[in-house]
Amino acid sequence: LSSLPISAMIRSAREKSRIMAEVGRLDSEENEQGINENNRDFYRLQLRNSIVEHNISVVGKFVSQIELAQLCSVLRLDEEEVVAFITEIVNEKYGTIKINQPEGLVDFGAKKMSDKVDNLLDKIVEACNLIHQDSMQ
Repeated sequence: LSSLPISAMIRSAREKSRIMAEVGRLDSEENEQGINENNRDFYRLQLRNSIVEHNISVVGKFVSQIELAQLCSVLRLDEEEVVAFITEIVNEKYGTIKINQPEGLVDFGAKKMSDKVDNLLDKIVEACNLIHQDSMQ
């Protein structure tokens, strides 16, 4: 699957944080690469799931909160499918997303700094304070 031209397009979209549309020209490329009928449905499902997960993460990079109906519109999926994808993302710990179904909101949460980076910054501040105290003496 990685040798398909579509794979290059997907890698490019992931690097540039773009929303991807589902790809409709798979048939000719699958035939060129020799993907048989048995594997075709599996690859299409994997590709579709990967595209939807990518699109959810792209939306999360640009907004902290969005209405569920708007997210469904962007992803071109119904509400049940979107909720299922978000549940999968949260269960697999790929992201922290909360759904407020009574209000119809999806909250991507505040962007949290990594614990390691946070600890490193604390140590830098502490070192700067020690240097400043030493220079004052």
